[in-house]
Formats: sequence, structure tokens, C-alpha cells
Amino acid sequence: MPRPVQRIPLEENASRSRLIWTLIALTVAAGAFFFGFRGILNGEAGWTVIESEGIYGASMTLRYRLGETKDSPSAEQKKVRQIYALALEENGKAFDIRNASEEPRNLAWLNRHPNTETEIAPILFQALQASLASGRWVYLGPLYEMNESLLASRTDAEAEQSDPRRNPEMAKFLEEILPMLQTDEHIRIEFTDGNRVCLHISEALRAMGESYGVERWIDFGWQRGAYLTDAVAAALSAAGAEHGVLTYQHGFVRCLEKGASFRMDIHGTEGSGQVRTESLTYTGPISILSLSAFPSPDLPAGYRYGDGTLRTPWISAADGLDHAPVDTMVAAARESGCAELLTQVLPVLTRESWEDSLPSLKDTTAMLVWKNGIRTVTRNADGMLEDAGSNVP
Repeated sequence: MPRPVQRIPLEENASRSRLIWTLIALTVAAGAFFFGFRGILNGEAGWTVIESEGIYGASMTLRYRLGETKDSPSAEQKKVRQIYALALEENGKAFDIRNASEEPRNLAWLNRHPNTETEIAPILFQALQASLASGRWVYLGPLYEMNESLLASRTDAEAEQSDPRRNPEMAKFLEEILPMLQTDEHIRIEFTDGNRVCLHISEALRAMGESYGVERWIDFGWQRGAYLTDAVAAALSAAGAEHGVLTYQHGFVRCLEKGASFRMDIHGTEGSGQVRTESLTYTGPISILSLSAFPSPDLPAGYRYGDGTLRTPWISAADGLDHAPVDTMVAAARESGCAELLTQVLPVLTRESWEDSLPSLKDTTAMLVWKNGIRTVTRNADGMLEDAGSNVP
């Protein structure tokens, strides 16, 4: 037989003590929820990374100090993120070398429509003028295209396919096209009012480009990051968002924060290939170039062959070849942006030897050079770059 069910009498009303504890628990939970929710809304003051989901944000990082305005940190972060994202989108599109834009027309559009006068993005108009004032760097588009293929290689065999020093076909291409890139007769940009330009390319140069599959005629190459960093920094400053540090992956830094000190690590190699790390401190506001000839996790600059030979993005307008006169170079200035600073150091980077190029630097520019693991020159104007120690693993 089944056991009889035992019936236990229950109280119809909760006891007074149970009710009190229940109310206390609910009060604590509500308070925790309120303060947690308010924390989510308000965020936290201090340094944080502002991210952008746009396609041009992958190469740039914005670290920002929240809590310096009357807005809550959360509201301030949202506002800065919007300014940053819009600046990256607009300026990144202007310098885009792969995706042509109709409104406004950009660098990729110009390359696909030579000998056609058109209006372009104002920031691109200004950058082209600024670059050409210092040399014919933007006319090296076909050589930057070849060099990028080399630097992106995963094996020596791949690299040699795009290396004019190791591939006779690429050497012939360089020999044929470089003299044309060096003269206005074959390639030049005409500037007119209203941000209008015309990229003039001769029939002979176009025919040669078609035979080799050239898709870029003008390009900033690895220098693009300097112009983009300056443009985004200008947008942040114009909106009053001046508590940040912008870093582009190839070594361009714009620190907008005034008075604060920061530390940066500089990587170099010794003759044995051992990585040497030194640290510097700097105080903003300041523009910094931290450029390395060899590949490293945070500076994907050069390509190293198995035999130790380096290839860099530092192409000379004189011979069309890449050069590595230094292992690592850091330059800094307070009165110049990254792009203007870069025009000063290009002669240093694109020759066999850097010593003869130091006069191109302004008196207000600091520059430190490492060669064979040793700091070879110190030109620390205004004490902008201070030692913070070194470490040899």
C-alpha cells in the first residue's frame, strides 16, 4: 500500500521578522542596481582607449583622459568617440588608395581618372601641396605599390618577386619608370582654386604602366599615416577634445594633452640581431615620429630576409630603392605636426648615410638615432625626449 501523505500546516501570513529581512534584501539589491547602473552611465574618470568601428580605425589608437569637463565621463566618452569616428571616416576616405570615392573625390579616384580636372577633399588638396613642396615623393606611387608587396611577403621567395635588387624583371621596371616619375613632362599635379586638381600623365607613362599593371600613380605610401594622424588631431582639437594621445601603427604620435608626461618604448637591434629596448619620456603637447627599419610586433615596418638583409619602406626619390641608414629613429617637435616633421627627416631616411642630412632639421626639432644597437646621435632640442632607462633581454 502507498504511504499516507503527511500534511504539514503552513502559516497563511509571513512572520514579521521574515518580512523585515525580505525588505532589507530588496533594498540592498535595489541600491546595488542603482549604483551599478549609475556607474555604467557615468563611466570612470581617467585614461581609457576610445575605439572606432570604422574601416580606418584599425591602424590608429586614441588614448583619452576622461573627467576633465563638466560632462560625466560616460557622456564625454560618447562625445569624443563620435568626433573621433567622424574624423577617421572623413579623412581616412580622403587618403584611401584602394576604394574610390565620388563625394568627395579621393586619392583612389584621382589614380583612376588621370588627365581629368576635378574637385577633391580639402584635406587631400592641402596634403598633396605640402608633400610636393618638399619633393616628388607622391609621384612614387608605382614604387610604393611594388614595395608594399615586398614588405607584405611571408617568405623570401615571395619577397624576391617584388625586389628590384633580386629580381631582374623588377630591376628593369624600376630602370624604365623612374626617369619618367622624376620629371613633370610625364607626371605632375596641377592645382587650381576651389580644391580642384588635375593629375597629368603622359601617354608614354600610361602605356608603360598598362604593360606592368600599375594601379597607383600618386600615393603617400607609408607616409600616409602622418597626414591622417595630423588630420584627426586637428579635428579633435577643433572640437575641444584635447586630452588625448593619437598613435598610428607605423610610428606617428600626436599628443594633445598639455603638461602630462608619458613613456614610450624604443626598439632596436644589435649586430647579433638581439632586440634592445630603451624607454623615453616626453611631455605634451608634442608630435613624435618613432620609425624602425626592422619588423616588430608593434611596428610592421620592414622585411628581413633569412640572411639578415633588411628591406624598408623608406624609398628614395633619387634612385627608387629602399634604404636603411638607421636602425631606429625618433624625432619630435612642438611647433610642427607629424607630416611637417616627416618632411624634415625624409632626407635622413632615404639615403645610404644619414650624417649629411642633419642640416635639414629645424633648430626646434629633436632627433635620436640608433645604429647597430647604439644611440649614434642625440639632438634633443628643448629636452623633449628624456631617457627613462634601458633593458636588454
